[in-house]
Amino acid sequence: MLTNLDVLFVALVGCCFVNPRRYRGCWTAGAAALAAGIAIGAVYALVTRLLLPWLGVAP
Repeated sequence: MLTNLDVLFVALVGCCFVNPRRYRGCWTAGAAALAAGIAIGAVYALVTRLLLPWLGVAP
C-alpha cells in the first residue's frame, strides 16, 4: 500500500528538473519549480493510484 509520502518525494524531486538560470528572476524560477513539482506529483499520483489499479497491476 502506497502512502502520500511517495507522492511528496516525487514532487520534491520534480523540482530539481527546473534550470533556474533559464529564468530572469528568483521568483519566476521558484514558481516554475513549484509548478513542475506539482505537475509531476499529480501525474505520478494519477498513474499509481488510478491507472495501474484500473489496469489490474498492483503498484
